[in-house]
Amino acid sequence: MNHLIIYAHPSSASFSNAILEKAKECSMKKGCKTEVRDLYSIGFDPILRAADFEGLCGGNTPEDIKREQNYIEWADLITFIYPIWWTGMPAILKGYIDRVFSYGLASKQESSDQKQQSRGSKQQDTSKESSNNSRQNSSEKPDSNSKESENSNQRKDNSTNEQKGSSALLKDKKVIIVTPMGTSCETYDNYGMTNSMQQTCDIGIFSFCGMKVVQHKFLGSVPNVENKVREQYLQELCDMFDKILN
Repeated sequence: MNHLIIYAHPSSASFSNAILEKAKECSMKKGCKTEVRDLYSIGFDPILRAADFEGLCGGNTPEDIKREQNYIEWADLITFIYPIWWTGMPAILKGYIDRVFSYGLASKQESSDQKQQSRGSKQQDTSKESSNNSRQNSSEKPDSNSKESENSNQRKDNSTNEQKGSSALLKDKKVIIVTPMGTSCETYDNYGMTNSMQQTCDIGIFSFCGMKVVQHKFLGSVPNVENKVREQYLQELCDMFDKILN
């Protein structure tokens, strides 16, 4: 398996960095070909400029964008590791999505004939997956600080693209998202923020491109919990990677 890890945190002393190191360790132990794109370390420019549009539309993709797109195309599984800041991803990662997940790589316009042909098979696949997710979610009881989501909203993914008349191009990719945060999972749940983040990120970005989010791991209250809880978080991540990586 080709495993790409996209990491967005400026500090090597952060718990996010500990997550990155654990993810690399678990990936290599499973024999995966592993690549890391540390967006701060590589100095990725997150600003989408007019020249980028001109290059992409003219078939002359800017070199830094093309380099990252090659990594995306190479990967079977992509793990995103980033902190939750103001209920969302860091600006550098949002800029990465804006620039790299461009038209032609992530999605393209679909003709009316293509939409008609694909709608029936998509609906069948969606109903099967919805049934499987329902059985899985009924057996999970995450604690109040650490929360896993296997994207029970996956059944909505196909309609997102159908309504927009677009065709997803990254259907062979799986995604893991690991998001440490300062607020507790319970607080975000109570305000509806957890669901909102899943809607806008898991579905609005990755599922729209055809990618399957197999796990979104929320790690709550990271600065405030005891070290043993953070160690438990890392062990949970090891267990998660052990199940998913092959």
